[in-house]
Amino acid sequence: WAGIMGFSRDALPFIGPVPPNDGLFVASGFTGHGMPFGLRAGKALAEALTTGRVPAALAPFRLDRPTP
Repeated sequence: WAGIMGFSRDALPFIGPVPPNDGLFVASGFTGHGMPFGLRAGKALAEALTTGRVPAALAPFRLDRPTP
């Protein structure tokens, strides 16, 4: 365990595809709360990878979202 604390400027994690890299996905920036949120993020990313559609629930966490 490295103890890395990843933060985004709006304190929300980044979960989803990495534009414009087709097929590259990320789940990071859980601010030390990766255990509870990581499982749900993994399930949503697995759905995106197997169906080719990103679940609407991941919209607030997209990498290209506007941040303060």
